[in-house]
Amino acid sequence: MWRAPLAWALVLTGLVLVALGTGVGRAPEPTPGLSARQVLVRVDGRDVATVAVSSPWPADALTLAGVPWFPGDEVRLNGLPWEPDRTWPEDAGLAVLLDLRRARLWRWQGPQGARGATRAVAASPAEALALALPLHPGDLWSAQAGVWHWRPAREVVVRTPQAEHRARLAAFSVGHALARLRVPLLGLDGVTPAETEPLPAGVPLQVHRVTETWVSRQESIPYDNEVRALPDVELDTVQVVQEGRPGIKVRWERVRYVDGEEAQRLPVGEWVVQEPQPRVVGYGTKVVVRTLDTPDGPIRYWRAVRVYATSYSPCRVGGGRCSSTTASGARLQKGVIAVTVPWYRSMKGMQVYVPGYGFGRILDTGGGIPGRPWIDLGYSDDDYVSWHQWTTLYFLAPPPPPEEILYVLP
Repeated sequence: MWRAPLAWALVLTGLVLVALGTGVGRAPEPTPGLSARQVLVRVDGRDVATVAVSSPWPADALTLAGVPWFPGDEVRLNGLPWEPDRTWPEDAGLAVLLDLRRARLWRWQGPQGARGATRAVAASPAEALALALPLHPGDLWSAQAGVWHWRPAREVVVRTPQAEHRARLAAFSVGHALARLRVPLLGLDGVTPAETEPLPAGVPLQVHRVTETWVSRQESIPYDNEVRALPDVELDTVQVVQEGRPGIKVRWERVRYVDGEEAQRLPVGEWVVQEPQPRVVGYGTKVVVRTLDTPDGPIRYWRAVRVYATSYSPCRVGGGRCSSTTASGARLQKGVIAVTVPWYRSMKGMQVYVPGYGFGRILDTGGGIPGRPWIDLGYSDDDYVSWHQWTTLYFLAPPPPPEEILYVLP
């Protein structure tokens, strides 16, 4: 029996030699009076061996299983932390699980070139280095060439149109910070600074919510007016052949809103939903010769036009002067009739009849009366009669050739 302190020292010395890599050493001898325990030895989650141990120290079970243990390693006895050189607890029982977790070297590098290393049993760098560094749950770790790079968390403020988000965290970029804060950018959304920019210090991140919609605008297309000759309709008769109808055009625009405010409006295209229909007015070109009994005898005429008649004479031409000269060169006297210049170009020399005035020819021009079809009845100064009234101007047969007829009177 190893009851003397020297014997215990020899056992501990053997364990130290194993820990220093000198090997497992000889198996410890059983202690009389102690019942053997069945110990399952597990290392880093892997079952290594089951040994029978009657020694009072758990370290002997590790030795028998050929498992060295080093400073910093963690041993759990039936799930509870336990030092291998402490005697078995009274309630350990005869079937024991001895779980060894190896300590590992954790190397780290922090901001501004800070470096360090620690040996610990841990599942993550944060867990291993928590005692050596002022860590925060929002810190960020990344491994490069066996070195854990530590990015400490800092205060981050994200503002959206609806709310403000604050958190202490670390991030590789602005977009990474938004992801960690669970503030997504949807569709056309943007952020200032940009997603790919490094996370700035002390600068709030401004998220812009962007939406787009299409809007339509209806416009009217004016219709044209067309004039068409109607050979089967009598001269100076006007008919509406077709009523005009405006067209309909739809313009589409894409409108972009940033944070609820309109920021941009772009034309997309336009479509003609309904083509305009022109208004068609027809004028008659059929010449009909008629007979009319007058105080001056029967006349045959091919055209009758309602006109407003005035009269003039050589000393009533205006301008404070007298003149018998006319546009045609004929002497101004009764029988000379003046019309406006547009009429004169087509009617020069035509023989006409005016009730109450008699026969005459279109041989002169005048200024006319705006808005009215007009004639000026010529007289000499001796037989002058004043006219200011509506009357009918009859164009006497035979009619001129068709190409010389002014079908639409201006």
